[in-house]
Amino acid sequence: MNTEQLNIAVSVIEAAKALHTDGLTCANSGNVSARFGEGLLITPSGVPYEQLSPSDIVWLDLDGRPRPGSLAPSSEWHFHCRIYRDKPDVHGIVHAHSPAATAFSVTRQPLPSFHYMVALCREKNSPPFHIPCCDYQTFGTEALSDAVAASLQGYQACLMANHGMIATGQTLSSAYRLALEVENLCEQYARAVSLNMPLMMLTDDDMSAAFDAFAQYGQKTSNT
Repeated sequence: MNTEQLNIAVSVIEAAKALHTDGLTCANSGNVSARFGEGLLITPSGVPYEQLSPSDIVWLDLDGRPRPGSLAPSSEWHFHCRIYRDKPDVHGIVHAHSPAATAFSVTRQPLPSFHYMVALCREKNSPPFHIPCCDYQTFGTEALSDAVAASLQGYQACLMANHGMIATGQTLSSAYRLALEVENLCEQYARAVSLNMPLMMLTDDDMSAAFDAFAQYGQKTSNT
């Protein structure tokens, strides 16, 4: 294992452990991966995250083929591989059965544009401002991979009907931050609905302005 692979494997383990610490998962559910070379590094199936060592993190090529002698990869390797094939800019994926996102996924509806942070989940020039929800399919299947891929067209995150959520990013850390934000948005929406009062959604113009503003957000590197 070279230094680059070791560093990425460590980052995958840290993200997997953080899922429980941050309340995004219970016990050993969910999975994490990061792009590496011509493939990806992904958490193994059924190994408690606190017991993981870098050598346990499984390398797969983008068709899902592991190296001989490795542990079995997460049962959800199908959609991890599919996302990396479909989205060359994605370098990190977080899948979680987080409480609020999973609860909302049972509605099988997209999370609407009730808050401008929903714009974080949209890609440039993509369809409506919301967080989509993919169709239900059995976990660990190609059918689920197809459903996820369809929902992520134009989006960086989606809910998974009666299952959980997925967040992607240009880095694993950005994917993890987006997963936290999706969970937070689902929790906020649930609280808003519980008020039993009319909900006012943001308009497409409001969301477009927020989407454009995010491009200017944060520290910018100066060339001078």
